[in-house]
Amino acid sequence: MTEAPGRVEAFSDGVFAIAITLLILEIRVPHVEHGLWAGLLALWPSYVAFLLSFVVILIEWVNHHELLRNVRGVSYPYLFANGLLLLTVTFVPFPTAVLAAYLGTSEAKTAVAFYCGAFVVNALLVALVQPVIGLLINVSLWILWIRLGYREERAVR
Repeated sequence: MTEAPGRVEAFSDGVFAIAITLLILEIRVPHVEHGLWAGLLALWPSYVAFLLSFVVILIEWVNHHELLRNVRGVSYPYLFANGLLLLTVTFVPFPTAVLAAYLGTSEAKTAVAFYCGAFVVNALLVALVQPVIGLLINVSLWILWIRLGYREERAVR
């Protein structure tokens, strides 16, 4: 199966959009009778985690878009590799919430390690998707070369 990447791109864009939107849902409105500014300032770990994850997902989306620019057709291996990559993107709001909850506490190092670990897994899956695309391009070029060679051979006869 090889088809145009339009549906994959649309689905992936939707997953990225939902993941990036879910990030803001973890920032809760402080319920205080007095000192709203202090309550808003106390949420600084949530703001930091939100902005960091927003930028990272945005960069991933731009890179994914660039990756798909080189794809002429998608196959099942690509669909599954892309699905695993999107799995890590949908996971981002959770380590973001953990980071926000534990920044500024004695468990901050663990939260940062967990957060970074999520992106290490993501990077490994990006590394998986790229060779799948490269393999598909190489196989396509090889098939094209064989077909052109076969046509030239038939023309000589």
